[in-house]
Amino acid sequence: MPLTPADVHNVAFSKPPIGKRGYNEDEVDQFLDLVETELAELVSDNEDLRQRVEELTKDLEKARKAADESGKSSGAATGGSGTAQQPAAPAPAPTPAPAP
Repeated sequence: MPLTPADVHNVAFSKPPIGKRGYNEDEVDQFLDLVETELAELVSDNEDLRQRVEELTKDLEKARKAADESGKSSGAATGGSGTAQQPAAPAPAPTPAPAP
């Protein structure tokens, strides 16, 4: 059962047996075990995600450098004018068919 913030907020422990004060220790221990398990899983997931973001950031930087180098080399091959190629003009809109 995944632990939600609402579960933590709404947790209620039963009254202890007559003659004891405080919360039922078994219930509190059981709940703390659940919190510990969920928190450990979230920390692990967070570390994995941070590592993945770092890997993707490095991949993106490599791709950008490769694209920059590719653009520079194609500029030199075309005479080195330094101007970027213009995108092709959009295709004209189709004309509607005449009504019958």
